[in-house]
Amino acid sequence: MHAAINQFNLKATLESGQIFRWEKIGSWHYIVAGDAIVKIRQDKNKIIYSSSKEFDVPAFFDLKNKHYGKIMKDIGKNKKLAAAVAKYRGLRIIKQQPWECTASFICSSFSNIRRIKANLNSVAEQYGQKIEYDGYSSHAFPTAAAIADNPARLDSCGLGYRKKYLAETAKKVSSGFDFNALPRSYGEAKKQIMQLDGVGEKVADCILLFSLGFTEPFPVDVWIQRAVANAYFKSSKISAKAAAEFGRRTFGKNAGYAQQFLYHFERNK
Repeated sequence: MHAAINQFNLKATLESGQIFRWEKIGSWHYIVAGDAIVKIRQDKNKIIYSSSKEFDVPAFFDLKNKHYGKIMKDIGKNKKLAAAVAKYRGLRIIKQQPWECTASFICSSFSNIRRIKANLNSVAEQYGQKIEYDGYSSHAFPTAAAIADNPARLDSCGLGYRKKYLAETAKKVSSGFDFNALPRSYGEAKKQIMQLDGVGEKVADCILLFSLGFTEPFPVDVWIQRAVANAYFKSSKISAKAAAEFGRRTFGKNAGYAQQFLYHFERNK
């Protein structure tokens, strides 16, 4: 399938730390989301894509967002962020399935992207059905119930202390924790989602931003902490809490977008 697109940067979007189960082979990106494999590439203002099953690619990449141009204009007014917006304009916030997003960021705690990818692929291999598309093979991401029913299989996935958190959260989600029933107030939703094991401030913000449609979270890891300290405080260090509060206060409803540009810019300096 072909689609004309405006203001989309596939490479920056995939490389900005939102999702982990993807790889580039030649000019194509293969993304595993749930039990689907998406094959996609970008040719200037056009994307060419197909998938192993019905999958709304434009919705997944937030390409139906009619306010994107205004959001870029608003955050680009911030002098410290202007260079990042200019360089990576088209970076979008991906709309993931909440359970898979939650599991992914529980596994991401105090880790690096290479290890996170390996851990998540191991979890999928242990529990998920094998899937194949256009010569590319992988495993579907397992349901929460699959993990909750047999948590011992996590032992071989290299998760370390995260194993316990993932198993407990899988149990809660399979027992009825409903992401779609969360209140639409950012503060209240965050409070409820932090009741899940392994979900602290940063992981909660990632889940709310990357899967549940909240745009005001400002997830803070060491990259963002450093970037905010250097760019806005002329200091070598500020607390994660101070950085998060600064981001939300400064960028308001667009804080999540600002964070993504700041994060990607800092990592690629």
